[in-house]
Amino acid sequence: MSVLVTGAGGFLGRRVVAALRDRGLTARALVRRPDDDLAAMGAEVVVGDLRRPVSPALFDGVETVVHLAAVVAGSPGAQFTGTVTATEHLLAAMAGSGVSRLVLCSSFSVYDWSEVSGSLDEDSPLEADLHTRDGYTAAKLWQERVCRRAAVGAPWTLTVLRPGFVWGPGNDWVWGVGVRARDTTVVVGSRKPLPLTHVDNCADAFATVVCDPRADGGTYNVVDGFPITPLDYAKLYRAGYGGRIVVVPHAALRGVGVAAAGVIRALSGRPARLPALFDTHLFDARFKPLSFPPSRLTSTVGWRPPHTLAECAARTFGSGALPSGGRGERAATGTVEPAG
Repeated sequence: MSVLVTGAGGFLGRRVVAALRDRGLTARALVRRPDDDLAAMGAEVVVGDLRRPVSPALFDGVETVVHLAAVVAGSPGAQFTGTVTATEHLLAAMAGSGVSRLVLCSSFSVYDWSEVSGSLDEDSPLEADLHTRDGYTAAKLWQERVCRRAAVGAPWTLTVLRPGFVWGPGNDWVWGVGVRARDTTVVVGSRKPLPLTHVDNCADAFATVVCDPRADGGTYNVVDGFPITPLDYAKLYRAGYGGRIVVVPHAALRGVGVAAAGVIRALSGRPARLPALFDTHLFDARFKPLSFPPSRLTSTVGWRPPHTLAECAARTFGSGALPSGGRGERAATGTVEPAG
């Protein structure tokens, strides 16, 4: 089976190419510039930019497309062009090809966290008001919509994976933990679970979907299910970089945002647009304490993360980051201080 991987030069894309190779599949890696590392992995490297129309020849001999390409930083316009417009170009070039499966990388960000109560799963409501969220969320939501509309009546199936917070070497900060300020990490809510997926486990989930047709047409969250909290993760992070940890209760910080919004609304007569840390809708999307059931990939195809928390911590922070069999709260600790 030949698999086209878009965004193959990215943080997750490289691991997906490696995971496909390990399963004996041939990967065609679409990148914006030549990449010797991917070529050395045995991938067929194709240089192209989905922000502009691409040739249908890109899909010659390809059965499955794993679409990872997206822009995660920059202006909302740049994110929209690099995510949504790029997807439209991909779908246009796919028309008339022999592609039978499209696997899309979406995101946990597409959920309306403020409307979710208790646990977040694949049936949780998606964000309806794009103006209340950031450019990345708006782009990922539109990307899903574009793909789902194109899939209606198409000769290919659409499978959507929504990873939680993806972490690993080279991307070791998790935004759901809190805020970094020089040598200090401010942890928001110390005991809520984090919807983490290590980049190697996440890549394995994509490879599993590619190799198992039972997953075709489904929508799946990708979370590892590790028993790790924001405070646990902050200790892992600061053990590697040094510094101190300050813990702020979730309810207290959210209450500040609610109060600030109320004051501004009373003074100005209109809703306030506050910084992300004090905008309750954006705040919920990063920090709301919820539970995260196992992905439906587990019940559908039996997928489980192949790497343990200890292995993932060692790959990311070094071999001494997490004692064997231990939880994050027993990691090497920095100075932990309560707020106030």
